[in-house]
Amino acid sequence: MHGLEHAERYAIHLAWDLVARFGCERRPDEHGEGLAESWATLAGGKDAAGGSRGSLAARLVAVHMTHEARGLDVFPGMHARLSKSQASGDIADASMLLRNATDEVEHVRAGVKWFRYV
Repeated sequence: MHGLEHAERYAIHLAWDLVARFGCERRPDEHGEGLAESWATLAGGKDAAGGSRGSLAARLVAVHMTHEARGLDVFPGMHARLSKSQASGDIADASMLLRNATDEVEHVRAGVKWFRYV
């Protein structure tokens, strides 16, 4: 859970950096939602930030189509391990992990949407 917390903190920092750098320069999408508004409702690593600091497309790939998607890749194994321990009372961690996976699906969806737009 400690590693998951660090991964989430990293994603949140990069998402807010995306809003700060690129939020003002994009028109609203077909639903009238602007880039900044879209990510501000979802967001809650210095190396990835530096490597993609000049490109919205690169930032979307680094954060949402790679980093966040990897969280979904490891979810089944983590959930299986927590489900085994859930019988011994680890319900809070299993619940938190399930909520995280649900959020990650939306983050990846939004990343793909904005990557296609850009």
